[in-house]
Amino acid sequence: MPVRFLSDAQREQLSGFPAELEPESLDRFFTLSGPDLAEVRRRHGDENRLGWSLQLCGLRMLGFCPGDVTTAPSSAVRFVARQLGVDPGVLDGYGSRAQTRTDHVNQVKAHLGFCSATNADLEDARDWLAAEALVQDRPVVLFRLVCERLHELRLVRPGLSVIEQSLVGAAREAARKEAAARVAHLATPERCRSLDGLLQVDAELGAARATWLRRLAVQASPPAMHEEMDKVVFLRGLGAGEWDLGTLPAKRAAALARWAQTASNQALAQSAPERRYPALLAFGAERLVEVTDELVDLFGKLLADTNAKARLRLGEYQKSVAGAANDKVLLLAQIARLLLDPGLPDEERLGALFDAVPRDRLAAALADCERIARPAGNSHVDLLGDHYSRLRQCMPRFLEVLTFCSHRRDDELLEGIDVLKELNRTRRRNMPPGAPLAFVPKAWMPFVLSGEDKVSRRFWELALLWRLRDGLRSGDVWVEGSRRYADPETYLLTGSAWADLRDDYCRAVERPRAGRDRIAQLGRELDEEAASFAAMLGAVAASSASSPRFLPSAISRGFVFRDGSPRRVRGTAKISTKPTVGRPRRASRPSPVLAAGSGRQRDCLFSEAVDQVFRPKASGSLKSERGLASENESSLKL
Repeated sequence: MPVRFLSDAQREQLSGFPAELEPESLDRFFTLSGPDLAEVRRRHGDENRLGWSLQLCGLRMLGFCPGDVTTAPSSAVRFVARQLGVDPGVLDGYGSRAQTRTDHVNQVKAHLGFCSATNADLEDARDWLAAEALVQDRPVVLFRLVCERLHELRLVRPGLSVIEQSLVGAAREAARKEAAARVAHLATPERCRSLDGLLQVDAELGAARATWLRRLAVQASPPAMHEEMDKVVFLRGLGAGEWDLGTLPAKRAAALARWAQTASNQALAQSAPERRYPALLAFGAERLVEVTDELVDLFGKLLADTNAKARLRLGEYQKSVAGAANDKVLLLAQIARLLLDPGLPDEERLGALFDAVPRDRLAAALADCERIARPAGNSHVDLLGDHYSRLRQCMPRFLEVLTFCSHRRDDELLEGIDVLKELNRTRRRNMPPGAPLAFVPKAWMPFVLSGEDKVSRRFWELALLWRLRDGLRSGDVWVEGSRRYADPETYLLTGSAWADLRDDYCRAVERPRAGRDRIAQLGRELDEEAASFAAMLGAVAASSASSPRFLPSAISRGFVFRDGSPRRVRGTAKISTKPTVGRPRRASRPSPVLAAGSGRQRDCLFSEAVDQVFRPKASGSLKSERGLASENESSLKL
């Protein structure tokens, strides 16, 4: 029989009223309706009326009648007593006879339509809960779910021990057996022996394979990447990449993998086969995906670490040559002053130069310049080449272990990966003719092309790795068997799924099914907005005939009128005069509003801009319509 999962404190809390009640709970569960009050009045004595009412409210709220209603919160007792017009203190005399309490419980159940759960009802609830337990295995969550289910069915909640053992415990066992049955086709005898071998100590590793698989990489280094690649190869050798766990709910598979990840090897070995093998299958499949993601993360971190080291070296180098570089700048300034001195004849400049700067000093300066000179652009790309040998310790195997894909046709980055893998397999050093260069960044090109047609293997390979990292980050390149670096299209609905949902979606958002129909609909809406806007301008022009000079000036300066009050739209010319008192209302976005009668009015008028101009703002942010009208009258007088 399954063990208890509720603590003594939880059992005590779940056996009666809560210690405190929110005002919302009082209003929802402890408010007596007309039929409730009519039924209460049939009871004799204030204490019986109050106790009966609390039994009713307890059943309505908790799904069962608490054994002792005198433990109800004082706020609830006062709230109910106020509705009955009785003294809350009379509750102390309630229930002196056990038969009275029993009769009241039966009467309350009949009044609310509740009934006691039969064995058939409990079996139905257990079957329903078993389906839920296949997704969610936490006992406390299942307890809450079955209580809600019983309340929904108007069944009085049985005792806590019955729920713990006969419902939750039995449902969890049924769910475990169902999960084992769904993956039984994967748990072949040979595979079960392999899974049991994960829990046994491996002489080569000095630990169990399951323990080794649980370990996480602590740093980005070639040895750490090799260890993660060993895990990928081992799990693929078990066939973890081909285990189809789609028959299990995703949450169930994740829960099984999580249990195998955290449980000890001894606990796994001693567990029942119907629980152990599904957990190890889920663990293997999940770890393969996670290790693949970790491997790609280590790749990015290793490149980032290499990049940071190269930048640090560049900064240190620049500090070390700062003094020598300043001396060369001063020397250059001295030479330039001599060469550009207008008082020296041209034939004497060279002699004066060598008199001021001896040949040996100039030769030494030239040697220092050649020593400290950096490539054009002063980037750190050339310093990355010093880390090439470290990256070569793991990158060839990294490219072999993982499979990179792209939706771009004839992707030169993937073509470059194939070229590099072939070079690694054949142990060739020189680049083949026609090697792809389209993925090489412009800043890298001077280092990749060392001659007219000669490609530097070192910098070409480094550029390939850096572009691969960028492609993985952007989603242009994805990895098979990965979750974080998966095919971006897996996040979208498939064509068949969208075809099934399209009609319901278009109906929900009130949009036509065809795109052309939507475009035509928008065109009609735009025509209606333009016609409404033109009619509004005509009405304002007619009503403002008393001020003929102000109207054309306002319209030409981008004012929009609403009930005779000018509004200026952002994006139009500024007004040199101030015809209104206070600031005009502006649209939240620039939108051209052309003068009435313009031929381009339909093309430039946007319904969104018009809606923003005429939409009333929140209370307090805009003057009232009466105030706007009076303001407009004042402005017209001005």
